[in-house]
Amino acid sequence: MLLGDKNSLYLYSLHQIFMLSLVTAIYFLARCIAYMFNLYTLFRKTRKHENKILRKLAKSGSNLKDPRVISKISERFKRTNAKDDIIFLAKKKAKHENHIIKRIEDRELLNKLHEDLRKQEHLNSLEVKRIHDEYEVSKNK
Repeated sequence: MLLGDKNSLYLYSLHQIFMLSLVTAIYFLARCIAYMFNLYTLFRKTRKHENKILRKLAKSGSNLKDPRVISKISERFKRTNAKDDIIFLAKKKAKHENHIIKRIEDRELLNKLHEDLRKQEHLNSLEVKRIHDEYEVSKNK
């Protein structure tokens, strides 16, 4: 009987370990898929931009194999990406600053609320003391 209990505990623990490892594997697989999707999106946007520049140059009749044209394409692409990065970073910084300002305002409001609450509790305790004193005076008469 005791041996059966040990075996069932052993099997139960093996089952738990297997399930946890399965959940962990699924989690990491999902993270890898999300990461690959982000890389694909980045690659697609990059290729789309490069193809747009190449189409413009091809329509203008430029030789696309000329090294000067290739360097011009890469410079234009770097400039566009740098602009996007600067705009993205500026938006992130503004969002962060707004978040900090909002947190400071929330903290000030919370401090004011606590101060008002302490004042109200003090007034309530004074009122209770006054009522108690009146009761004591009326009781002693």
